[in-house]
Amino acid sequence: MVAVPLTRDMRLVAVASPAYLARRGRPQTPRDLAHHDCITFRFPSSRRIYKWELAERGRTVEYDVGGSFIASSGEAICRAAVAGVGIAYLIEELAAAHLAAGAVPVLEPH
Repeated sequence: MVAVPLTRDMRLVAVASPAYLARRGRPQTPRDLAHHDCITFRFPSSRRIYKWELAERGRTVEYDVGGSFIASSGEAICRAAVAGVGIAYLIEELAAAHLAAGAVPVLEPH
């Protein structure tokens, strides 16, 4: 079998609204996410929750984050983040319009 990539590599970003960050504080490290409401993505086909992949000390670490909002739509996740529900982890292109509307990137070094 031969694996063929279907898309180019996509960068993911963690974003939150200024209101959420004022209320809950800004996470400084990926481990801080355990104390935050994270907006998670559920794969429609498998019902599995996507684990956030963040860089820590030069390697990629998967984080099983939690929160009260789960969706299988990137657009719904973006809207929830802008509304102050929590921190979202999104494809950068999808987050771009929401960043322009006031969402703030967090954990940028990771």
